[in-house]
Amino acid sequence: MKEFIVGRDGMKDLRFTGEMLANVSNRWLAGQEQTRWTEITVYRSENGKYVIAWEFITLWQGEMNTCKATVCGMVSEVVAELMDNNPDGEAYFSDLSKKLLNELAQSDNSFKELLYDRV
Repeated sequence: MKEFIVGRDGMKDLRFTGEMLANVSNRWLAGQEQTRWTEITVYRSENGKYVIAWEFITLWQGEMNTCKATVCGMVSEVVAELMDNNPDGEAYFSDLSKKLLNELAQSDNSFKELLYDRV
């Protein structure tokens, strides 16, 4: 286990011991490097909680990078945090969130069952 410090704008940073489960970025899209992108990392702390860290990175002059983090007690809470809402208010997973869930399923079996809807 390793000690991590995760930044949060406007709040105290999070400090915990645990392991990184997955990290994704949309810095490169369709072979093009972006000038604004998001990186999401999920950790599992030694006490079994999940920490989701978002970094919103920009290369634009005059703009600042921002970050936030959320602590979740259960896998279902992690999944709920990764969902966005479309203009009609319907929840969905962004491409980056789906990529993250796939990576999480590789390192934590609890996420495997949440990848698919059974029909």
